[in-house]
Amino acid sequence: MDKLHVVRFAPVMLNPADDYDDTNDEKTAYASFGLALFGANVMEAEIVNAFAMSRIITAREQGEQLVTDPWAKGFKEAVKNLVPKVCRKAGADQRIVDDLLVAVDRRNYLVHRFWYERIEELVSDRRRARLITELQHDHRLFVKMTDLLRSTVHVPLLANLDISQDLLDAELDRIRRRIEQYD
Repeated sequence: MDKLHVVRFAPVMLNPADDYDDTNDEKTAYASFGLALFGANVMEAEIVNAFAMSRIITAREQGEQLVTDPWAKGFKEAVKNLVPKVCRKAGADQRIVDDLLVAVDRRNYLVHRFWYERIEELVSDRRRARLITELQHDHRLFVKMTDLLRSTVHVPLLANLDISQDLLDAELDRIRRRIEQYD
């Protein structure tokens, strides 16, 4: 996924005689930004899923019944506030909390300030290439953090809820079959 290609839906608009290099153009920069944000959003959803599982576990341990949707509550709260809670519940060490908080800070920067501070870098081929490389690095960071969440936080939480990997795989297969019906 590190190498993005620009997809053109109206090739008749292009002049075939043009020597067009799409590896470093503005569209690739925007596509790299979109891919990085997609990775950040997946990471955020994983954090919220872990939060919801931890709320369900806590309610079960305390003999309580949840009256609000833990996923809705998780998406309303700042992700940065959720990370220590879910990591503590899963018994993850502080290094994981710190790494996740760095990734959340980067996500927040991309969402709130990135283009405001960096838009001028699109005008130079050299600076745009660095920007694209940086965004691709961000995407890899978010994928890495999502994988880390799954292995160090989700696995213990799922085990606490008596949900096995086989059960998850079966549910994923059921969802895939349902989706394929509509293709």
